[in-house]
Amino acid sequence: MEEEENQELQAAYGAKATKVTRAQIEAQRNAYKKPTKILAPGLEFLAENPNKKKAESLASGHVDASSLDEALDQLSTGSGEVDRNPEKRMKAAFEAFCERETPLMKKDNPFLRRSQLKEQLWKKWQKSPENPLNQAAAAKQQKK
Repeated sequence: MEEEENQELQAAYGAKATKVTRAQIEAQRNAYKKPTKILAPGLEFLAENPNKKKAESLASGHVDASSLDEALDQLSTGSGEVDRNPEKRMKAAFEAFCERETPLMKKDNPFLRRSQLKEQLWKKWQKSPENPLNQAAAAKQQKK
């Protein structure tokens, strides 16, 4: 009776898993790693990489532009690069601005509370040419 119960349990839970050797695992890995370069008929255009062609044409000096502005952008040197993340430099620039401007503001307005002083510094900072956000906006204006 005990044997019958064991057989029923094995049938219910399935057979035991067989061990897989390292050689079998390695063979499976190699099968996945093999590159398949067979393309379906009509999909040959996928084999070309347009980004690589564009990079090669830029490296060779070929300029492809539909307007004068695009041509000037491609021909210009990297000296006029626009800062893409000005907010990353904003905190350090603001602290330097505050260190320099706080004594001047205190001298002009000696009876201001600290919060009022900070508020005026912030307003002055928003208009300052040292503000990286203002520099980015100015660079965009010059580019146009």
